[in-house]
Amino acid sequence: MRRVSTICAVMVLLAACGGGGSTTARSPAATSSAAATAEPMASCISPEQQAAGGAAVRGAAGDQVDAVVLGSGTTGVVLANMSDNDVCAWFASAALLASKGYRAAVFAYSGRQGADADLLDVVSELRRRGSTRIVLMGASKGGTAALTAAKRAGAVAVVELSAPSSYESMDAVAAVKGVTVPTWFAVGEQDEDFVESAKELYAASPAATKHLELVASASHGTALLPDGGVQGMIDDFLAKNAPAGT
Repeated sequence: MRRVSTICAVMVLLAACGGGGSTTARSPAATSSAAATAEPMASCISPEQQAAGGAAVRGAAGDQVDAVVLGSGTTGVVLANMSDNDVCAWFASAALLASKGYRAAVFAYSGRQGADADLLDVVSELRRRGSTRIVLMGASKGGTAALTAAKRAGAVAVVELSAPSSYESMDAVAAVKGVTVPTWFAVGEQDEDFVESAKELYAASPAATKHLELVASASHGTALLPDGGVQGMIDDFLAKNAPAGT
């Protein structure tokens, strides 16, 4: 009996020293593990960037969302992909944001839950890493996800490019009616299938600070970034409404 008691005491001590006793702050919605030894999740991401910022984010529902985080700072930006799920389409923007003092994350949709749920899991990861202000940016499907998730994410600003008014189970028109933070909308004037969606979303937005940019272009989503100074306009919008924090 004495030996059994000793073993039990050792087990209790080990449990107290393990992960369950960690004092590291974590979001209640998501946890993550570093992806330092994983292969880069996309061709545009270097092994060094993957090692430094890679994360396998485990959401509240147990689904894994792979992400790479660049930079640091208290203002975090989550960039949501188009339906092709190509993280490289946003990666240059994420690197630019990081160079300006933002903490920026790109991620791949899990395919096992809604795009808005994936986005919210990555938001939780940025908060876990120290970001206290969140900006959501999305293109096409990702724009719909950003608008749909903005209120739940507690976002301080939203940027969307060429978002359809609805996508899969996401209803951006209904969601945007509850988004009062500064919101920037953009669409190519010749991107005919999405011009009406942009106008509908803009009209439904109650935000006091909002802007609809009709770009002289037929480009869609992230392809708009180099057109008509769109990337620069986004940078200016963020500088005014969600500046980088240290």
